[in-house]
Amino acid sequence: MSQNLFNWQRGVSEEERGVKREARAEIAPRAEALAESTGYSPEEQSALFQETMGPAASAFGKAREALGRRVARTRNTAGYAGGMAELAREEAKTQAEAGRRTRLAIADEQQRRREQGINLLARLYGEDVGAFTAGRRAAEGPLAEYANLANQKGFGSKLQDASLRWLFG
Repeated sequence: MSQNLFNWQRGVSEEERGVKREARAEIAPRAEALAESTGYSPEEQSALFQETMGPAASAFGKAREALGRRVARTRNTAGYAGGMAELAREEAKTQAEAGRRTRLAIADEQQRRREQGINLLARLYGEDVGAFTAGRRAAEGPLAEYANLANQKGFGSKLQDASLRWLFG
């Protein structure tokens, strides 16, 4: 009886291994592609940049037109050059911030896709990389906190507090 049970279990485990091998052969190339992913395609990246920067450019274009209409209506050019210079400075700041946010979103998506691929490969081959990704996220925590604090006004004391919290728990 035990010999029959052993043969049956061995047959099931061989069958399971065969199914797993087939699944690996089918899924592994996709998982590897995800793990090596560059995130969004160049076309998607371009669309994201256009989507984030287009509205700001439109708003500043309307402000420039309004400034030009005011000069035409009043026939007084006083303040026109200063107004245009201020608009140009503000537009540059806005575009730079929008570009930075878009680049961060692209990098986040690339990292998310890579982690998906690594985790899928890990599940396929039975390795646990959860500790690796958790450790990486824990290491990024203080850096993300510093970046958030640096973008706020009066960040010097907050940055110092965050540094002390990180160093001394």
